[in-house]
Amino acid sequence: MKLSNIIIAVLAVIFAFSFGVVTRIIHPSESVNALWLVVAAGTFFIIVYSLYGAFVTSRVLALDDRR
Repeated sequence: MKLSNIIIAVLAVIFAFSFGVVTRIIHPSESVNALWLVVAAGTFFIIVYSLYGAFVTSRVLALDDRR
């Protein structure tokens, strides 16, 4: 398993926990701190950026022999 996959998996766990706090699934009686929203958004954007980069590399920038 590559290190980048492990990092993405850790970020996904952090995102899931912070998203649970923001949606009040975890600790429903507490008020939501803005830091949880920033952490959820930041980890989501990092995960999506890396996956979209892999998609662009494999599909869009691939050589096409039919041209």
